[in-house]
Amino acid sequence: MIGRTLAQYEITSHLGSGGMGEVYQASDSRLGRSVAIKFLPEAFAKDADRVARFQREARVLAALNHPNIASIHGLEECAGHHFLVMELVPGETLADRIQKGPVPVDEAVLIARQIAEALDSAHEKGIVHRDLKPANIKITPEGQVKVLDFGLAKAYEAESSELNLSNSPTISRTATQHGVILGTAAYMSPEQARGKSVDRRADIWAFGVVLYELVSGKRLFEGETVSDTLAAVLEREVRIDAAPATVQPLLRACLERDPRKRLRDIGDAARLLDLNVADSVAPATRRRSTWLLPTALGLLLAAALVPAALYLLSRPEAAPEIRFESQAAGSDTPFVSPDGTRIAYTAPVEGKNFIWVRPIGSLTAKPVGGTENAENNSLFWSPDNRNLGFAAEAKLKKVDVTSGVVQTIFEGVVLTTSGTWNTDGDVLFASLTKEGPSIMRVASSGGMATPVTPPIKAGEGVALFPQFLPDGRRFLYHTITTPGATGVVYVGSLDSRTSTRLMEIPNFSPTGNSLVHSVPGYVLFSRDRKLFAQPFDEQSLTISGNPMPISENVIQFSSSDNGTVVYRLPPKDAAPSGRTLFWLDREGKTVGQIPIPSPAGSIELSRDDQRVVIDSNVQQNSDVWVIDSRGVPQAIANSAGFEGYPIWNPAGSHITYGANRKALNTNIYQKAANAVGAEEPLFPSPDVTFPRDWSPDGNALVFEFFKIADPTNSDIWMLPMSGDKKPRVFLETPRRETQPQISPDGQYIAYATNASDRYQIVVRTFPDPDKGQWTITSAGGVEPRWRRKDGGELFYLSLDGKMMAVDMPRGPALVPGVPKALFTAPTLYAQPTPLLRRYDVTADGQRFLVSAITAPSGEQASSLPIITIINWTRALKK
Repeated sequence: MIGRTLAQYEITSHLGSGGMGEVYQASDSRLGRSVAIKFLPEAFAKDADRVARFQREARVLAALNHPNIASIHGLEECAGHHFLVMELVPGETLADRIQKGPVPVDEAVLIARQIAEALDSAHEKGIVHRDLKPANIKITPEGQVKVLDFGLAKAYEAESSELNLSNSPTISRTATQHGVILGTAAYMSPEQARGKSVDRRADIWAFGVVLYELVSGKRLFEGETVSDTLAAVLEREVRIDAAPATVQPLLRACLERDPRKRLRDIGDAARLLDLNVADSVAPATRRRSTWLLPTALGLLLAAALVPAALYLLSRPEAAPEIRFESQAAGSDTPFVSPDGTRIAYTAPVEGKNFIWVRPIGSLTAKPVGGTENAENNSLFWSPDNRNLGFAAEAKLKKVDVTSGVVQTIFEGVVLTTSGTWNTDGDVLFASLTKEGPSIMRVASSGGMATPVTPPIKAGEGVALFPQFLPDGRRFLYHTITTPGATGVVYVGSLDSRTSTRLMEIPNFSPTGNSLVHSVPGYVLFSRDRKLFAQPFDEQSLTISGNPMPISENVIQFSSSDNGTVVYRLPPKDAAPSGRTLFWLDREGKTVGQIPIPSPAGSIELSRDDQRVVIDSNVQQNSDVWVIDSRGVPQAIANSAGFEGYPIWNPAGSHITYGANRKALNTNIYQKAANAVGAEEPLFPSPDVTFPRDWSPDGNALVFEFFKIADPTNSDIWMLPMSGDKKPRVFLETPRRETQPQISPDGQYIAYATNASDRYQIVVRTFPDPDKGQWTITSAGGVEPRWRRKDGGELFYLSLDGKMMAVDMPRGPALVPGVPKALFTAPTLYAQPTPLLRRYDVTADGQRFLVSAITAPSGEQASSLPIITIINWTRALKK
């Protein structure tokens, strides 16, 4: 080819070859520049469909414009040849540089940062490299990094491919079909090596492999053959001991084999590299957060959770204090923006919990699109008043309140307490680690989270409500076990994982939310339904004087930067809602009620419908109670730990429940229904298990199983009561299976699963799940319940809160009927949840016992008024 002229390109020299074609240097006579020409493989060029596909992809790639990405100038055809015209990048490849030995860490970080910036720019446009390796990275004589062949792997894909895979180590086939491999063996992500579809996380894995090779001078994965190398990628322990300590945290985050646990955003890599260069020292490890455990949920369901602390108080000294009352839907905490101009809160609409934003003093609030699954009491504002952080679907998210654009910041354990956000883009939130509850730090742009506080020891409560101090580096947080006990407030710092005890608050918020806000000169906190301010020196971190009352009847509050406080009033009867279980008929009319000690999380009727077992949050701690038909309660399990998710055994003699006795994990126990005798452990596990249902003959217990390290998955297991009594998996998938219920004849099991875009109800055969499967819902549903008399009807709650019924006729084969709505269920917790059981149904299917918010009308949550105080510090001078 050398010496030939194609179009305006005179080929001058051969640069190299690979699985994606021959590369030559050429002179562009029209523009007077040197370019690189890449000829497409002959088999490729003869396939018109693939060439058309390549042209489409090449146009997308040509739109990339970044100083660290080699540009594509055009795609040409001449004299039967198809070729790409690309930027000619002088200098050596990274592979050439690594052959000389390890690159000094400071130089390596500069190179790696430029690679990360190139990837980040492309990822933002939805383009994934798919074949990142040292040979595809060049360093110009001026030290600029250029990533080559960006996205060409996808451009070379075919709808069906029969390309020769012998071009090892470059292996090229379509990456979007199972069983097909694409990429370079030593740098492939595990999902690529398995032939699965890939996304940006494959580039993040490859980036980690390249970074390791850059700083160590060694290949991370090697083998005599491609197969051996792929086996190493899939199975060999990832050892990064040869890498400097400063980059090991980032390497661990990039080299997680499970893509769900891998660093989410390559932009965070550049940020972490900046931090490491600046500090010259990095922690040896960065702990990853884990799934929201039922233990934590049970503890936190007890607390009415409260808002983000806002800082930097400044207000005119002579301005008067102003107080006024306004109405707002729902009963969630009102979160005031830092500038004091808007409030945000959550309220249900047709069974979905939206964030609403309303200007202070206005009567009109607007829902924010894309926030229909927001958790109550989890909101916090960005310092610029434009965005709201919130928890939803086991994720930490943010939403632009003007545009409604929602982005995920973090996927993992996000306890539903408000977080905090500083001007540098750091977000803090409460989470759990394997060592215990902690406050975590993540960039507001998203990515990996790291703990910034020491884990709370067992029995000392949960780390909650981080709130930045005005310097944006230090922050307050507190721990609390049960109301009536003493809350402990700590000061933490982004610069150290150590924390300093600041103050203790006796009888800390026993009736509702517990919260500490810092504003210049004061700490605000709630106690005994009263709001107090106490003088606080932010420099010396000392408390002085006595607490000064600001207002009474405060159950949920937040404060702004300019001296505004907003809070909810409690219900008029001064008693928490949800302290009654209501009997409803099939039309949703109230036909009776049962008083209970406090709001119930999960409920289940006894087989004779005469008693109900509940987990009830008394004084911020979940306990198990049996309530008889007269409403007389009997405590079954009420220790200082968590007990919840109770069910009856078939004989009605024992209650089976989940409890945490030694660690964060929840395991299965049982105790006599008359509370006599000690509890009996049924299945000890280092992970999380809690019971869901017994087989009618009592020979098998079906339970839900969470892996502590898995943030999104739960599976259904069985525990035989005879034989070897060894638990076994009933149903295990990459998604969540929850709320299993066995039919009265023991032949079927109904459960909820999020295998699709929403929870649906599915029925399978039991005890063998593979003999038959029926999808019951198409519009979503949770909490299935069988008609216990004969199993001829299946009930569930739709995602918009309606009680649904489905005929399940018996015959040679199961033929489910069409779901029909009976009534709108006034459930206490408006949002669909895979954890709680908010209702049960009598054996004949004629009456429903519902953990509800309100009495006979069965309407959804009533609104609690909001009080606004402007210039609240004037109250201290009265």
